[in-house]
Amino acid sequence: MAIKDFKDQLSDKFKKEIVSIQLFGSKARGDFTKGSDIDILVVLKHPSENRINYVYELTTSLIGKYGIYLSVKIFSEDEFNYYKSIPTRFISNILKEGKLL
Repeated sequence: MAIKDFKDQLSDKFKKEIVSIQLFGSKARGDFTKGSDIDILVVLKHPSENRINYVYELTTSLIGKYGIYLSVKIFSEDEFNYYKSIPTRFISNILKEGKLL
């Protein structure tokens, strides 16, 4: 499955850099339909340009392999903690409905 493949490959590559990988949106809520994308949030300690590029290349590869659209958002640990401290709908929804992978 695309989600497991994404998590496994990312974990193999950046095990010590990953703070969290979370599934959110319709797949996490259980109202996923055939045309829905799969929303994933990746929080990295230090998301360098090389790491970000790898995540997006992996995403593109898995979209081609599985024919399912993965929508991946990447935050640094500091960014994610900052956004958790202010009331944004996006982060609030992730915290409320997200599932840690």
